[in-house]
Amino acid sequence: MKSKSAKQFRKNYMKAVEAGLEPDLSEFEGIHIMLDRELRQAMKMAAASAPSRDSINRKQYIQEVVGHHLRIGDQDAAERFLDYMEKFSK
Repeated sequence: MKSKSAKQFRKNYMKAVEAGLEPDLSEFEGIHIMLDRELRQAMKMAAASAPSRDSINRKQYIQEVVGHHLRIGDQDAAERFLDYMEKFSK
């Protein structure tokens, strides 16, 4: 996950608390949105790498995921996904 470190997150949260802003920890800096997105991605990667997936379904899934990453402008994530999936195509 390319985001702030936990230390930086806590520092920003405490700064908001000290400023009297009373931030809601469950929504602060969209932490749960990021965690949910990463969890979904991990689940998709695990499903795609399962031995029970046939090669056509796997290739289709890889194209979908890479296309998604490129649409949102995250080329690094697309490359990481391809590198990860390469392990299972041999």
